[in-house]
Amino acid sequence: MRVALARVLLGMPDVLLMDEPTNHLDIESIIWLEQFLKSFPGALLMTSHDREFMNRLVLKIAEIDGGEIITYSGDYDFYERERAVRESNQQAAFARQQSMLAKEQRLLLSLPSLLLSFIPSIYAVFRVIQPVFFLVCFIPACRSRSRLSWTPSGTP
Repeated sequence: MRVALARVLLGMPDVLLMDEPTNHLDIESIIWLEQFLKSFPGALLMTSHDREFMNRLVLKIAEIDGGEIITYSGDYDFYERERAVRESNQQAAFARQQSMLAKEQRLLLSLPSLLLSFIPSIYAVFRVIQPVFFLVCFIPACRSRSRLSWTPSGTP
């Protein structure tokens, strides 16, 4: 394993794709590999469960989450901290969104009675601003369960 890895690395490829490069290596081989990769001029794409190795070696981490690539500039510990902050922010944004949706739903439930009392004044405001434009509201379910039909005066 070590000989095959050394042969590939000493061939100086432009790009290295490494899957768990420290598996099956002794300490001396891991130290040599780390020093080699630090001075490697090409691109390196690596997956590893060896956190210390990654902390000593990587400068940027790319995470693929939900079809989106998110990059973090720093070592693995920095990535974990920033990811936790990002997840916390996403959870807070989701909670705010759910709260806003609940408020909007409560407003929509009270909307039919509000519209019945304010439609003439709403139409008058739009009529002054833009005579050709008027407001049309479709209300799927009114509290009285009756159909709404209202035509402003002066229109067919």
